[in-house]
Amino acid sequence: KSDQVLHYLKQLEKLDNGASTISQLAMGILKKMILDDEESELRRYLARSLPSGSWIVSNLAIELHQKKHEDAQLFYVLALEAEPDNLAILGNYANFQTYIRKDHDGAEAHYKRSLKVEPDNASYASCFNNYANFLTDIRKDYDGAEAHYKRSLETEPDDANKLGNYAKLLYLQKRNAEAEAMLCRAWDRNPIEPDLRCELYFYSCAHNWEQQPDALSSLKALIESGEKSEGWPLKENVKVASESGHIFLQ
Repeated sequence: KSDQVLHYLKQLEKLDNGASTISQLAMGILKKMILDDEESELRRYLARSLPSGSWIVSNLAIELHQKKHEDAQLFYVLALEAEPDNLAILGNYANFQTYIRKDHDGAEAHYKRSLKVEPDNASYASCFNNYANFLTDIRKDYDGAEAHYKRSLETEPDDANKLGNYAKLLYLQKRNAEAEAMLCRAWDRNPIEPDLRCELYFYSCAHNWEQQPDALSSLKALIESGEKSEGWPLKENVKVASESGHIFLQ
């Protein structure tokens, strides 16, 4: 119960490593309380304990990304206050701004900011990939998106997710042969996460159904098993498939 948990956490404060332990416990407990809409002294206590570790705050924001927008917004802001140049936090917050809150101008500012810091950081390729996705899905700036996908793949040429994203752009431009080459490169990379497998099968279903007749059954099997690629914008791909005379859309 909340009062008992609060009592034991306050006892932990007295230990030498108590603050670190509390921070690690706080994320899981606080997430459940927020999702359950439980307001109490414990929730306020846990929220105050989080800023000691920006990664904890950022992870909690990601956990709440889809369901509790205002709480996620608060924790992203706290995380960036602690580490304003953290590439992972900047990218996740920009994705949250554009795909969840529809604040596209705010998102673009954070995407661009992420491209100006730590060019040697291992996460830098993802910054180019994230901004390329934004340019594809929101701005419809396909030339700009392609330039950023290429920069991303210069650093991580074997990343299946980035290859799949680039394939999506090429399909939107009806450059199917190039897109299929990208998909083949993506499929050659193992292991591939189930949500990404859903996405790759979808592209084959939408744009290459004649050469990939088994893609639809494979996609259905993944979906029926509970897998999905949540929140990924695919309407433009469906539109292109329809324009191309897709057999299922006639």
